[in-house]
Amino acid sequence: MIKMNKQTSVMESGNHFKNRKSWNSWINCGKFLLFAILAIITGLFTFNSCNKEQEKSLEVSPTSLQFDAGASDYQTVNITSNVSTWDAILSDSWCHLENGSTTEMGNEYQLGSGNGTIRIRVDVNTSAYSRTSKIEVRDDNDQSLAKDITVYQAAGTGGNAGGSGGSTTTPAAPTGLTATLSGSNMYLTWNSVSNATSYYVYWASNTTSGKYRLGNTTGTNYLDDGLMQGDNYYWVTAVNSAGESNYSSYAYYKNGSGSGGGTNTPPPAPTGVTAIQSGAQIIVSWNSVSQASSYVVWYMSPMQTFEDFVTAYTNSYTFTWNNPVSGTYSFKVYSTNSSYVNSTTYGSASCNYTIGGGGGTGGTTKLATPTGLTAASGLSFVQISFNIVPLANTYQLYRSTSASGTYSKIASSGGSNMAYTIWTLTDSNPLTGTSYYKVQAIPLSTMTNLTASDMSNYVSITR
Repeated sequence: MIKMNKQTSVMESGNHFKNRKSWNSWINCGKFLLFAILAIITGLFTFNSCNKEQEKSLEVSPTSLQFDAGASDYQTVNITSNVSTWDAILSDSWCHLENGSTTEMGNEYQLGSGNGTIRIRVDVNTSAYSRTSKIEVRDDNDQSLAKDITVYQAAGTGGNAGGSGGSTTTPAAPTGLTATLSGSNMYLTWNSVSNATSYYVYWASNTTSGKYRLGNTTGTNYLDDGLMQGDNYYWVTAVNSAGESNYSSYAYYKNGSGSGGGTNTPPPAPTGVTAIQSGAQIIVSWNSVSQASSYVVWYMSPMQTFEDFVTAYTNSYTFTWNNPVSGTYSFKVYSTNSSYVNSTTYGSASCNYTIGGGGGTGGTTKLATPTGLTAASGLSFVQISFNIVPLANTYQLYRSTSASGTYSKIASSGGSNMAYTIWTLTDSNPLTGTSYYKVQAIPLSTMTNLTASDMSNYVSITR
């Protein structure tokens, strides 16, 4: 029998206690590590879940549209998105964009947030080739998040696109559009287009932004019962199975509170419109219109189409295009009265501009011939008055003793009236008896492409 003394028993008991304590420490440490790992995994899962919930999305449906060669009705694209703001952007002018109702936009439309729709239509394709365009829908704040919509249009016939069993050509643009106030509504009328089956009516508050299609009609009149305050511009297009025409010239009405429904009689159109190349400019000029307070010039550069006509307001009788590129420029000039009503017709001219060239005019390079001559006599002078000629720098006075005789240039002084519509030349050494006078307009010497006008018809006076 082995005996252990008390001291040995105590020592063994102490060692056993120490071993148990050490083992428990390892267990507790392991538990701590396990909980830490679980906490990290849970945090990562929660972080990823949050990120997943915040991930932006933008989808379009359908992603491609197909149109035939003729001008089309709209096709709708659905936008599913959780971004704060998205844009729909066109890349070609033959595509047109609406915001899901009947509001035609420019080349870009911006929606506030969330889901929405856009509507797309195309112009008639008159070429013998099919064409493809792209519409980009993107996050306005993160343009890397974008979806494309492909627009495909079938080929035309090289000039007569679309349409079978009916009209084979696109209609001409309507003419004679007028806007007449009828109570609180605007009544529009225009001339019939021979091969049109219907008409689209458009409105805008100015001539430079997108047009809004008000509706369509099979007749040649339309009532706008939602007349807006301020500027109201109207256009009409003719439509058949081959497509939609160019826009008509616009009709304009300024609707102001307290206007009382005035008559708004249009002024006459400007006459004598010319477009002349002069150095690095094209100078457009026209005769003054007595009922006009200003003029509107529509112009088209070689890079534009008729649908892209824009306006430039001017109170003078000239309009200058600076630094043009080579090509043909077309101009239409309307007169505007004090009620902001435009003439229903216009004067037009074009210029074939050549960079570095000296020619290229939209007609003659001569100044317009002075008109409207009148004569008045004082004690020691005769005054000849006439209409101011656009682009004229000065005037020469010629005198003769017979209507068909030789006219000699004489010294004279002159100046204009306050409205700058009439110029008066004074002969300070008049002859006794009957004298006959003619006037010639002279351009500024730096306008090398302009020459003096023909001499005017004569005016006579007896002293």
